[in-house]
This record gives sequence, C-alpha cells and structure tokens, in this order.
Amino acid sequence: MQKLAQSGDIDQKEAWDGVTTLAKKLQNLANDVLDVTRIESNRLTLYQEKCRINELILETTRMLKTGLNKNVRIVEELDGDIEITLDRTRIEQVLRNIINNSIKFTENGTIRIKTEISKSSNEFLITVSDTGLGIPEEVLPNIFGKFVTKGHESENQGGNGLGLFLCKGIISAHGGRITARNNKDGGATFEFSIPLAQRKTINPLTN
Repeated sequence: MQKLAQSGDIDQKEAWDGVTTLAKKLQNLANDVLDVTRIESNRLTLYQEKCRINELILETTRMLKTGLNKNVRIVEELDGDIEITLDRTRIEQVLRNIINNSIKFTENGTIRIKTEISKSSNEFLITVSDTGLGIPEEVLPNIFGKFVTKGHESENQGGNGLGLFLCKGIISAHGGRITARNNKDGGATFEFSIPLAQRKTINPLTN
C-alpha cells in the first residue's frame, strides 16, 4: 500500500484505508483463532448477565440492515420478550455470524428471524431462515466444523471458515444446541436454543 501511494497509483487516504481494513481482518482472525483454542480446551469464559433477548436481536438486525442489498430484506417475527441470563456479547456474535452468512448467500429474497419460547423443553429457540443458495449436501454434515465453507462457486472467499464452529462452541457453552438444514423451497435455516433458566417474563418490546 505504501509503495502504491508513493508511486501515485493510489492516494494516501486510500492507502491508509486499505491498511486499516487489513489490520482489522488480521485482528479478527487472531481473535477467532484464540476463541477456537479456548473452545477446544473447554476454557471459553462466559460473562453472563440478564438480557432482554428481543432487544438484543433487534439491535443486531438494525446494524446489519445498514448497507443491505436492496433486493434482500431482514424480517423479525419475535415471540414474547423475556430476560435470559447469557453472555450478551457472545450471543450477539452468534447472531451476526449466522445472519451475515445468510446475507452472503442470498442475492434476492428474505432473511427471516423467528423466536419461540418452548415451555416443553424449557428453552428459547431462535431460527434464521433465508431464500439463498442453501447448503451443499456434501458440506451439510460438517457445517459446524473448522475451516468449512459452503463451497458454492459464486461464494466470496473472504471468510476464514471459523464462524460456524465458533457459533456451535458458544451455544454449547450456554448449554444450548445449534442445527442447520436446507429448506424444501430453497435456502437454509439455522436454529439455536438458549436454556430458560432464571428467566423473567417482561412486557413486549415495542419497535
């Protein structure tokens, strides 16, 4: 970047932006690798607090809607709001990873986030469904493994293949579960659960 700026091929601001972007990518990769090590050695620390789950979801989707392709929309269909004891930063990380994954593979259509309070299993369920390319059948069994990508020819190879592995580790650390499947009418659905221990029902969240 510095050589290009000195030669006049790009200006100083463009060169600096490029360096900053690269530095952020390297930092994110380093953080992800560190988290992988923590998960594999069962040393992932959760900083748990009581959190309004619908508020967390809406804050996350609000950020992700910025700059979203005009042919794609994110729709929230949320059950009653409750407080759940969880690591807010980590669950937000899971939501961002899964929703960004749907955005990545959806050129047109809808990404739908649904929630459900399951009294039978005493857990809170969150599903993220899209109308994108779906998951190749040969990839699906190992979708939550390390360095696994969806393998589509049109795929942007900018990811490091650790996102879904980290999602599984974070949800497992919370005592929940996470699954992925292809939809019959196209696209894919990811679902994860968070136990409802110490829950407190609160008034519905207004947008």
